[in-house]
Amino acid sequence: MIRFSLICEHEHEFEAWFRSNDDFDTQKKRGFVDCPSCGSHKIEKALMAPAVSTSRRQEKVALAMGEAQKQALAQLK
Repeated sequence: MIRFSLICEHEHEFEAWFRSNDDFDTQKKRGFVDCPSCGSHKIEKALMAPAVSTSRRQEKVALAMGEAQKQALAQLK
């Protein structure tokens, strides 16, 4: 499955899943792809940021808490 970022002629952006790029093209030609906001069938693929995975694990960073946050947390415990 492939997730595409799509945009209609009215600049509504949305995402949709397809089995393949050819599947998207076929559905678009047949008028099966429409904008969920306005119903337009004039849909194009939008620019999409690639999903990038890193080989390193991200380090967790502890956030500093103010005195008010510490007291509120202590009351919850």
